[in-house]
Amino acid sequence: QPRRRGPDRDARRRRLGLPRRRPLPPRRVGHLRAQQGAIVILSARKRETLEQIKSELPNANKHLVLPLDLEQSSNFSELAQVIIDYAGTIDFLFNNGGLSQRSEAWETPLEIDRKIMEINYFGNIALTKALLPQFRKQKKGQLIITSSKYRLKQYVCFYW
Repeated sequence: QPRRRGPDRDARRRRLGLPRRRPLPPRRVGHLRAQQGAIVILSARKRETLEQIKSELPNANKHLVLPLDLEQSSNFSELAQVIIDYAGTIDFLFNNGGLSQRSEAWETPLEIDRKIMEINYFGNIALTKALLPQFRKQKKGQLIITSSKYRLKQYVCFYW
């Protein structure tokens, strides 16, 4: 039977009494991968938050905290090399960094729009491009991109 698409794709699961499928948040995915023995590289702007997450992972001393700002993409190649030197391979890249704003489009200064595009679009592309040579060298690697529906709607409405 073909997979159902659309708003009622979980109807069969409900009929069988199964819970609705929800994607795991990246933090939970990192925890699960650490339980399976993977080396988890944690990257974001706030080192303190990353250190807290690292301390909650199994085998906390095995993982690496590597602060990263998606707005400062000029050093991504060097950061990619740090990861390769530390872990040897890169199996997954979870691109889920981003910035949102809550003001009306006509009230938002163009500088904020540019900053959002730099972080949410160009920053994620630059990070992906920094890791693609390693994926190609390994002949494997998975890229996972997450975004909120709000941000997706915002880009469709305001940036296309």
